[in-house]
Amino acid sequence: MECFVGLTLSKGTRLVEEVSGFLAIERPLQPDWPRMTLTGMTPGLRAVIEQIQKKGVPAPELMAQVLRTDGFIGLGRLNQYLKKLDQYSLIERQLIVDGVISASIRPLSADFSYTENKIDSNQRFALSRFAYLRKHRNGMILECPLGHAEVACQSGHVMQVVHALSTAVSAREISQNQTDLTQEAITILLNFLANAHALVAVSADSPEASDPETHDAVLAPWEFHDLLFHTRCRLGRHDHPYGGTFPFKGKLAPLPVTKKEASDRAISLYKPEIEALKKHDRPFTDVLESRRSLRNYDDAPLTVNQLGEFLYRSARIESVSEDGTVSFRPSPGGGALHELEIYPVVDLCKGLEPGLYHYNPLNHELYKVADQNPYVQLLVRVAQITAQAEKPPQVLLIIAARFQRMQHKYQSVTYSVILKNVGALYQTMYLVGTAMGLAPCGLGGGHADLFTKAAGTDYLEETSVGEFILGSRAATPFKLARKADDHVL
Repeated sequence: MECFVGLTLSKGTRLVEEVSGFLAIERPLQPDWPRMTLTGMTPGLRAVIEQIQKKGVPAPELMAQVLRTDGFIGLGRLNQYLKKLDQYSLIERQLIVDGVISASIRPLSADFSYTENKIDSNQRFALSRFAYLRKHRNGMILECPLGHAEVACQSGHVMQVVHALSTAVSAREISQNQTDLTQEAITILLNFLANAHALVAVSADSPEASDPETHDAVLAPWEFHDLLFHTRCRLGRHDHPYGGTFPFKGKLAPLPVTKKEASDRAISLYKPEIEALKKHDRPFTDVLESRRSLRNYDDAPLTVNQLGEFLYRSARIESVSEDGTVSFRPSPGGGALHELEIYPVVDLCKGLEPGLYHYNPLNHELYKVADQNPYVQLLVRVAQITAQAEKPPQVLLIIAARFQRMQHKYQSVTYSVILKNVGALYQTMYLVGTAMGLAPCGLGGGHADLFTKAAGTDYLEETSVGEFILGSRAATPFKLARKADDHVL
């Protein structure tokens, strides 16, 4: 079985002809990636660069080719080129077994650095608990958010090796039990995985006790999904399209600014006089300094007019753009798309029947979605437990997201922008509730599947991403109001 490491220009790179004798290599879709210029280009060297743009070629073969065309001077220059390409993270390495690509390691950022012979074939390794496999086109990709590269697993033999790494094992031990790949090929593959930071070196005697990801003070507290979410929503450790790319423009119609009414019956809400509030409302600093998470309510419940004023001041649509695609509201929203929907769950509100409602921010109206059925009652109960409150919340405001409204414009950052919008809306609701003398409190979590059952929405189209409870403020001594644990879960 013949195996070798082939060098090729990383996917997404482009050759750009500059002045005579100069050739630039760039990643046009990654503006943060440095542009590399090769000087002193000869026909022989150019042929090598163009060759590795198309396929993986082992370094000795490249050197022999240049040695024939350009002699020792060209050989020295090729070594400089390859070193510089590596320095700029523009080289992809392929494990080629019997002429077939079995695996490859591709840089995901300009910070990637490849180290030869990173592993010892006798050292035991296990997959990082942060590593994961996913389908990509016609193959499988292994990634780890600790690293700056991805490893394409392009054969069943490679997948067997990956599976073997679910426990602590060495390249030598894998080769003894897995005869499809030689120890040399397995060592190369493990070196790929180690360079992608997808492997953890562990002791043969006590693999669990020696695992740094379990005991390290920095790594141990991280959950898999939190670290992956963090790295995929920020630039630096991936090369996926990022920001406002409009990936579905011309393919799918964007969602409208507001949803279709949930029923035929609209409940018009009270609208306060904003100009009067500007003159007589509490000073901003007083409101900000007085803000607290309050979970105790007065015996006299919240009224429908108070709920109406609260929603008007915190979530109404103030205006819509001329083209009707975005809206402007008291709370900021990424791209002014305002994908968030508010569903008041009423348990006790004077002038309003118990049940689940949907708020229309354009018309400032409520539409009833469901009566106080078991699903609705359970939503209130979950909120009470989450808030650690003595009584059920008088009104639970469920904040749901119409995901496709954001996904139509954004890539990579979509969900993180949604959560930022939830946080901005939380603060707006806190300040409005405090200014009105109510009892506001943001919650740290909720039951998204339960909401879809209650509201009849599709989990992947629209479901809850935040919860906020509201009620009439009790005459509780100020010292009992909590601030340190605002968002209880």
